[in-house]
Amino acid sequence: MSIIDATGDFFAGDADEAAEDAARYGVQAANQSSQIANDVRFRTLRAERDSTERANQGLNEAQAQALRFRQQAGETLTAAEQQALAQYDAAEGRATDALYSGQDLGIAALDEGEAGALGFIDQGRTGGVNALMRGIGALDEGEAASLGYIDDATGRAVGTLEPYAQAGADAQTEAANLMGLNGPEAQEAARARFQVDPGYQFMVEQGTKALEANLNASQGRYSGATLKALTEYGQGLGQQEYGNYFNRLTALGDDGQAASSQIAGIEQTAGANRADIASSAAANRSNVYQAEADLVADMAGQEAGIAERTGVNRSGVYTDTAGQVADAAEFFGGRSGDTVFDAGRSRADILTGSGDLVMENQGQVANNLIQSGDDITDIYNAFYANQTNNLTNKANSKAAGRVGGANARAQGVNNALSLAGGAFSYFA
Repeated sequence: MSIIDATGDFFAGDADEAAEDAARYGVQAANQSSQIANDVRFRTLRAERDSTERANQGLNEAQAQALRFRQQAGETLTAAEQQALAQYDAAEGRATDALYSGQDLGIAALDEGEAGALGFIDQGRTGGVNALMRGIGALDEGEAASLGYIDDATGRAVGTLEPYAQAGADAQTEAANLMGLNGPEAQEAARARFQVDPGYQFMVEQGTKALEANLNASQGRYSGATLKALTEYGQGLGQQEYGNYFNRLTALGDDGQAASSQIAGIEQTAGANRADIASSAAANRSNVYQAEADLVADMAGQEAGIAERTGVNRSGVYTDTAGQVADAAEFFGGRSGDTVFDAGRSRADILTGSGDLVMENQGQVANNLIQSGDDITDIYNAFYANQTNNLTNKANSKAAGRVGGANARAQGVNNALSLAGGAFSYFA
């Protein structure tokens, strides 16, 4: 072996040893770095999982709390809705009761007014009918009084004329008896009554007295002439006075006939007056009864009008009350509907918000998981990159050691050559 080779080997052995030491130290450093990286990875992964779990747990708890709050809000909303609906129902009931109470009062007032008006009409009808009846009574009294006056006047007139009529009738009967119209017995009786007639007797007595006076003047001697004169006087006086008596009877009969005619006229006039009074009274009664009928009909018409107006007013009260009840029902129904609609919309908002919250929370959880996955991926990537670097560093360290050894050997050779060359130059 030449000194150059020995020197090269010397320096090469030192370089190899130094390269191996360097490689060994590099590998040890890489192993320690890998171990530390593994430890850091495990700690980081555990911290990442714990952080993600705590974050998700917090999100879930917050979600549950928010859902509980929303549920409480929904329950509170439902209670408020029910309370509002109950209040609307109660208000509607009070309004309806008030309307029906007003309706009852209105109907009662109408009935009272109708009863009062009908009472006044009935009083007016009763008063009118009573007045008409009093009028009829007055007519009856007037008729009776008028008829009484007529009967009284007729009775007095007839009573005044009846003796004349009776005397005339008796005179006519006596004249008929004297004429023998009623038989010889009646004629003899009539003649006998003529002979005792006071007028005839008076004339006979007067004539007899005159003859007796003449007789006394002739010293009480009846001469044939005196007797004849007395006889002739008596016969002549009888004939004359019979004629006068008959004439008087006839005249008295005529007077009686006239009296009877007057009585007939008076009674005819009285009958006509009575008929007129009766007819007038009947007409007046008819007028009164017609007035009564008109009054009753008018009062009945007024009653019918009052009943009709009351019916119309009562119908109006019922119609108005029904309309007001319908308006109240519509108003409170609308309020209730608005309350239910608003409450439903609020519930929908709460449910929508709850869904949004759950979706947001779950999205955050998903994001946390994704982020955690990304972080874990980054950790694994960093770990594997670190492992790769460590392996690369190990390889590089070994390669560097080998290269370093080779370089050291080459350097050693070069150094040996340089020393040899210097030595040769020194010894030369």
